[in-house]
Amino acid sequence: EVKNHRQMMESVSCWYRRVSAFEEIPGAIQSAFTYLYTSRPGPAVLEIPYDFLTARGECKIPALPTRSRVAPDSKQLERAVNLIKSARFPLIFAGGGVVHSGASSQVRELSERLRIPVVTSLQGRGALPEDHPLSLGCTNGVNPFRGSPTKGPFYERFLRKADVLLSVGTQYDQTTSDGWSFPVPPGHIQIDLDPGQIGKNFPVSEGIVGDAAQVLQGILGNLGDVRASVRPELEEEIAAVKREVQVLLRRRSTAELRVLSEIRQVLPREAILSNDMTQITYWAGRYFPVYEPRTFFFPYGSTTLGGGMPAAIGAKVACPDRPVVALCGDGGFLFTCQELATLAQRKLPLVVVVFNDNCYGVLREFQEERYGRITEVDLVNPDFVKLAEAFGIKGVRVEKLGDLSQALAEALDLGEPVLIEAPAAGFTAPWLSIQ
Repeated sequence: EVKNHRQMMESVSCWYRRVSAFEEIPGAIQSAFTYLYTSRPGPAVLEIPYDFLTARGECKIPALPTRSRVAPDSKQLERAVNLIKSARFPLIFAGGGVVHSGASSQVRELSERLRIPVVTSLQGRGALPEDHPLSLGCTNGVNPFRGSPTKGPFYERFLRKADVLLSVGTQYDQTTSDGWSFPVPPGHIQIDLDPGQIGKNFPVSEGIVGDAAQVLQGILGNLGDVRASVRPELEEEIAAVKREVQVLLRRRSTAELRVLSEIRQVLPREAILSNDMTQITYWAGRYFPVYEPRTFFFPYGSTTLGGGMPAAIGAKVACPDRPVVALCGDGGFLFTCQELATLAQRKLPLVVVVFNDNCYGVLREFQEERYGRITEVDLVNPDFVKLAEAFGIKGVRVEKLGDLSQALAEALDLGEPVLIEAPAAGFTAPWLSIQ
């Protein structure tokens, strides 16, 4: 029902094709799934005119699409290994490609064998447990150290010391690289499935096109028996900086951080947290500890409202034995609140937490700060507890944030879908709280 389907779909997808004949359908389906299996993760759109779906005729059914990806070049692997072995202070940067590839175990093995610290992007969170002694955490989020002696995010002091950087599955976009200001060392190895990303934003010494898991496994194989000795001074330096972070955050203690800490204490390590876009989830993007891959969903890049609960539903269907929690704001939740019907119909035991401040909080703050006035951001909300109950779902309202963790624990124990409404008055975006 739009003027030009191709232009619309190509603008929001990574692969698009419209079949122009009935006989093309099987091959087009194979091409779509081949792209999904072998290329950078992203949406593929296949458009089939309605009249073709009711047509009859002869067509050739192709073989099942291959799941194999590009194998790394052996000489490039050898050069990369030599560069890593020659490094005095190597560093690993793990992006979303590590998680999508299932390469977390290879990252951990390489880090532990050679005692290499690991930084992750927002999409790469969980590639190494963030309580691991070699984890430097995630680059995303507000910088609590501007104007402090550390002169930038705490991971940056390690980046400046690094003489070899191994970048795996990251685009190094503007946010991840702090406005492309990373002090990338001369020795830079970049691994990516997409050849267009190699050297796109930072120069590289060695660029390897391939699947992250395959390339890292090749690097591990080429290392042979090489193993670095334990470096207690390095691990103590990392631990000391992490303690410094906690001291600074406690000094700037906010309700959002306290709530996230309590939620983390309730959830087991393997639990899945699905974030919508709201003030507290901006904090979660950097300060909610993540311990396993694919346990922290965040609408990075698009930052669209309404995705928190639908993503949580998908996660629960895929991982029925894991606890799943969605964190939503009231404004974002209203975009997709009808999916409560899906929770009820499928009897999916997940918990949706709706933080309610009766407005689009981030936009309200932005308007007040930028223009000194507000317009069209305050909301007339339904009673969220009664809304849940109207779908046959248990609804709970906590009057104080201090009661949320207990309500969450009780909801998870019920083994049924639960909506919890919590107050969000006084919440603020992290870039306004931490200067």
